[in-house]
Amino acid sequence: MKMIRKRSICLFFATAIIALGASVHADESVRDVGYFLKRLRTLDHLPELEGAHTAMSSTWDRSGGNIDGFDYKRIEADGRNVLLDIKGPGCIHRIMAAHRKHSRRKGFAPDQKETRIQIVLDRADKPIIDMTLNDFLILPDKTPFPYPLVFEKSYPGCLHPIPFQKHCLVQLVNPNYKKPGWEKKELWGGWWQVTYTVYPKHVKVKTLQLPLNKAAKREQTAVAAAWLKAESSPPTAPKTWLVDRNLVVGAGKSQEIRIDGIGVVRQLRMAVEPSSPEVLKALRLELYWDGGKSASVDAPVGYFFGHANTGRNTRHKSPGVLPPGKEHEPRGKVLEYDCNFNSLLIGVLPEESYARFPMPFAKGAVARIRNTHPDKTAKVRLRLDVQSRKTLPSNWGRFHATFTEACANGKGAVKVGPKKIPAKTVLQRQAHGKYIGALLHVEWPSRDWWGEGDWLIWSDESNWPPSYHGTGSEEYFQGGGDSSTAKQSRAL
Repeated sequence: MKMIRKRSICLFFATAIIALGASVHADESVRDVGYFLKRLRTLDHLPELEGAHTAMSSTWDRSGGNIDGFDYKRIEADGRNVLLDIKGPGCIHRIMAAHRKHSRRKGFAPDQKETRIQIVLDRADKPIIDMTLNDFLILPDKTPFPYPLVFEKSYPGCLHPIPFQKHCLVQLVNPNYKKPGWEKKELWGGWWQVTYTVYPKHVKVKTLQLPLNKAAKREQTAVAAAWLKAESSPPTAPKTWLVDRNLVVGAGKSQEIRIDGIGVVRQLRMAVEPSSPEVLKALRLELYWDGGKSASVDAPVGYFFGHANTGRNTRHKSPGVLPPGKEHEPRGKVLEYDCNFNSLLIGVLPEESYARFPMPFAKGAVARIRNTHPDKTAKVRLRLDVQSRKTLPSNWGRFHATFTEACANGKGAVKVGPKKIPAKTVLQRQAHGKYIGALLHVEWPSRDWWGEGDWLIWSDESNWPPSYHGTGSEEYFQGGGDSSTAKQSRAL
């Protein structure tokens, strides 16, 4: 970890208000690879809560330092480097790998040319995956899954679900282990992360089989198409909006909109004028569910949508921009890029911003826009697509979002790990819920931002280390270090 001058973090998460003893899993059908693939392109399932536990096995530095690429937790006498050894039922959601000499489009360094990744499910006699690192993650004609489920943008990664019922083993092997001079080579690559979920014993998971059957293949194709569409175009707008209001919010004032009954906000769009960072940071979005007195969502509009430092429909310049096909060229040339973006969940368009997190409510909802600026008036157009319902599933939680801004190494910062390194607490909640993701806004004094800062997640636990221990912000956001302007945003 390195000291970071200032970080602003907007964090999205969901919590439940259901009573103890209520059902937390209504669907008892078998979860096959098609089930998990579908959840990568759809959003309706996000409010669901159950007793699953998500964790990460990684190469984090157990000494408390920053040598995160070479701390392998279990190398057997026969040379097997075991990255994950876990009982089911469960599913691997993400495998990330990188090396300091890794070259985009060319792959891993020569030392790893013969290194193979093996994935063995349910203690089978043969691995379901047994491939060189380059074949598994880099070479498009060799990878077992299609782009963008296997990708190489900054660091290579695999986001294809790998479900298993009884057991999962992920290991690296290299025939040069223990041969003369092997200790001078970096056989295993470098940074590794394997993110997985373990489900309650009653959950039925069907272990992955390759090749995929026709139904799973169709779902795989649908996911790839949905992701590519989501990153290049905005979501379809409904024919009619339940709420479509133009609001004038004076300095120090607020405006609110009330919705009665039971329903789900499926899409929220907002246009702000003036769309300047100053106003976007001062204007706050507050959402209340079920007659609650405290806001479940309370965040500056710019940090909520991810354009606090840029506004919408703007262009910035950076020496870190590398157009497709030119990733190997030396950086340094300042290029212009568009600050608008699209994704499956949030985006910034030329005229407005959008969010597609499902936001259920059972006893009405309130949307409040509060202007904390001392003298500027904001004009806001707020549109809500709301699905009316008769009831909500008993295992649904409510959408929450919060915002914090502080120096990671500031006064009162908690200290973690063997070396008691200062850390920023992003989120601390006591509730039945699940963490969905985060937006990280960085204010950084120099051109280069290399990330760092291991992401640590304790869920239903308190001991050191947490079951989710990352290797740095650059790997958490799968983005690597940057040469960019002093203010940046990252989303997971």
